Amino acid sequence: MAAEDLEVAIVIPLFNGAETITEQLDALARQTFSRPFEVVVADNGSTDAGPGLVRAHPMANLRLVDASQCRGQAHARNVGARGTSPLILFTDQDDVVDEGWVAAMVNALANVDLAGGLCEIESLNKSVQEWRPPVARADIGTPLPFTPGSNLGIRRTVLETLG
Repeated sequence: MAAEDLEVAIVIPLFNGAETITEQLDALARQTFSRPFEVVVADNGSTDAGPGLVRAHPMANLRLVDASQCRGQAHARNVGARGTSPLILFTDQDDVVDEGWVAAMVNALANVDLAGGLCEIESLNKSVQEWRPPVARADIGTPLPFTPGSNLGIRRTVLETLG
């Protein structure tokens, strides 16, 4: 199935993520979402085995793109999102999404142009727990003034309008 025929693209920036990327890809392969989706891993100049692990992963509709022209997650996310599906979901190489994550994000984007989810702080890996600011903790139902790029859904038309 061609990328333009898919409703949803999931973009993951990758930089030296060999230790974590397979667990995230496995989590995406277990999604309960009933329709096909694409996963685009945007390699931001990795020097470890991460890109090879992505190439070797058996998930359908998975592709690796080169985002090494400029270092940084924002650049990798933008490169990964180019020319993809109408709905774009962003997550990170060291996250492990819940099996209902894609379905929940697509459901949220049925009513809004941009949606974000809460980060479950207690299950984050220790290195992220150490730097995550306390403001990222919110009671369910309490909106935050921002959404983290690692748990973000947006309509491609909005992303293109924003440039």
